[in-house]
Amino acid sequence: MTKRPEIVKFASKNDLSLLNEFVNLPNWTGKEACLLVEDLDFFFSEFPLDIALAKDICLECPMMVACRDYALKHENNGVWGGLSADERFKLRGNKEAIETHEIAALIQEKDYIMLKPAETIAEAYDVDTRTVARWRGMIRDAQKAS
Repeated sequence: MTKRPEIVKFASKNDLSLLNEFVNLPNWTGKEACLLVEDLDFFFSEFPLDIALAKDICLECPMMVACRDYALKHENNGVWGGLSADERFKLRGNKEAIETHEIAALIQEKDYIMLKPAETIAEAYDVDTRTVARWRGMIRDAQKAS
C-alpha cells in the first residue's frame, strides 16, 4: 500500500490556514525578557515553582502577547508568553499545536507536490499520475477553505 504524503493527510483534515499563518511569525527583537536569563531550563520545567518564575519573567516582556499568540499555534512545551504548556493545550481545545518544524516540512512537501511534474511525484511515491492529480485537488480544496 502506498504511503500518502503528510500534506495530503493534513489537507484532508484541515484547511491550510496554519501554513499561511506560519509565514507571519512575530518579529523577534532580541530584547525579549527570556533572553536576558542565563539558564532557560526552568521555562521548560514541570515544577510549579519554575513555571511561576518563568511566567513572572514573561510579565516583564514587551513581546509577551506576540510570543503567546505564536506559542498557541506552534509550541507544545514550556512557558511561552506567560502561559504554560497545559494552559495552551486547554486554550486550544485540548489539542496539540502543530510545531514550527512540522509546518516547515508540510510547506516543503506541498510545494514539491504542487510544483513538480506529476510523473516525478508519481515515481517518488510509487503511484500513478491520477493519484497525484487527486492529491493536488485535495490540497487546492484545503487552500480554498483557508
